[in-house]
Amino acid sequence: MWPALAGRCRAELPLRLEWAAPLVDLVAPRPVVCDCEQTEALYRWLDSLPTTVQVSVCCERQRKPTAATRRLTA
Repeated sequence: MWPALAGRCRAELPLRLEWAAPLVDLVAPRPVVCDCEQTEALYRWLDSLPTTVQVSVCCERQRKPTAATRRLTA
């Protein structure tokens, strides 16, 4: 099921969220490091998609305190 959902989601990915493309890799999702603003933009965009295009991602805070970065995984 992942390749179908990831493919649909990736096809809809706007240019401003191109940094998140590894999350919707067709073979296997890969983590990305992003800040809070990017995370919020990605979640808002995912929430706006029809359910047949949505994929599930989650945030994982990095152990080292850095400039408000988060790691997203699919």
